[in-house]
Amino acid sequence: MATAILQSDVELMLLVRESDGAAFEELFRRHRLSLTAFFRKLCREADFAEDLFQETFLRLWTARERYEPTAKFASYLYTVARNVWYNERGRRARRPAEASGEAPPGQDRLSALELARADERQLPEAVLEARELRRRLDECLDGIDEKLRTVFVLSHFGGLKYAQISQQLHVPVGTVK
Repeated sequence: MATAILQSDVELMLLVRESDGAAFEELFRRHRLSLTAFFRKLCREADFAEDLFQETFLRLWTARERYEPTAKFASYLYTVARNVWYNERGRRARRPAEASGEAPPGQDRLSALELARADERQLPEAVLEARELRRRLDECLDGIDEKLRTVFVLSHFGGLKYAQISQQLHVPVGTVK
């Protein structure tokens, strides 16, 4: 699929609907970082965010034949992602001892991958600043209602517009604003 880069997400998903594995891989690649970041903002666990991302794409694949391009692909994708999050959150609520959502003692919420990206020997101040910024953002997100947090994450990390968020959450645009 040499032309995958030139194709829109909707065009790729239509190919996925016909079981085109290369188109699926391209969608997976395109949305990996943004969707994983979306889940990290919701659950604040790198491994769990990766699991949620993979579950989202598993659901895209298993339901591919039912896909209809009635809205932007990002709206469709984040609706699936949000449903994956709600389902897993419900499972975790039934098993609170297994899934507290907190980082293990002695480990902050900044992932090893993020630390590896910033060479501590060359940029120790940048690493510390990023760690502090992450901690403050997590504290702020922890302090707001889950619906508000979802809107914030969809808007700022998912890149969705208010109208798209409104559609996904089934609330008026004014409520989203």
